[in-house]
Amino acid sequence: MPLIFSNEKPDIPEEIRLVSLPADLAKCILPITMTRFLKSPRHLFLRLLGNGALLLLLTLSSSCISAASTPVAPTLSVHESLYGFETRGTQRWSVSRIDIHLLGRMEPERALSVQCFFLKKGQPGESPTIQETVLFEHHGFNATYEVTAKPIKISPVSKPTSKSGKKKTGKKSAKKAKGAATVKPSTLDFPREGYIVRLVGSGIVLRTEASSHTLDRFAKENAPLLDQAACSKSARLLNEATLIKK
Repeated sequence: MPLIFSNEKPDIPEEIRLVSLPADLAKCILPITMTRFLKSPRHLFLRLLGNGALLLLLTLSSSCISAASTPVAPTLSVHESLYGFETRGTQRWSVSRIDIHLLGRMEPERALSVQCFFLKKGQPGESPTIQETVLFEHHGFNATYEVTAKPIKISPVSKPTSKSGKKKTGKKSAKKAKGAATVKPSTLDFPREGYIVRLVGSGIVLRTEASSHTLDRFAKENAPLLDQAACSKSARLLNEATLIKK
């Protein structure tokens, strides 16, 4: 049966009640009553159709406004490209290097600050500490940056020693000499806890990447500490062009 549209203005009782809607939408939507439903189902259908279209329109408008006002930040991904030891003469050093990948452009376009925090292990039962902070700005589109942490001095290279300079022969003495040259690993040989990298725009942290779940939680719980480290005079401010990986 085809719908018949009418220009007549139905009488709406004063004792009307609005359907359950947010207050700002309720003012824009015509009231519906059970009395009207019993008198004219056709009017109820048309009224519901109009109310549904209006509600959909308001929802879409609100979503568009919200999306337009929210800045879109580039995608951030980080991985450790170097981790281990470096020997210089008789001294050993702990070394670390990370590659930072930024994909996409900031909308609205503006310079972004990249904050890199390298952390050391704390004392047993204590939280890690920030060993070094490296800062640089990101402009433009896709880029990969290579950031190297300052080396950390660890235990020196050990050398086998002999007592009184006497020569020892036999299987038993050979075993002792071999044991003297063995270096047992120490926790001091692995001083690094990992890294935290933040992408910041207009003072707002847009993205965060960490080397472990522990440091990810550390970054969330100690945001003021990271902010303080980024503002510290000891933080290294580097030129973006010197860090771009080729």
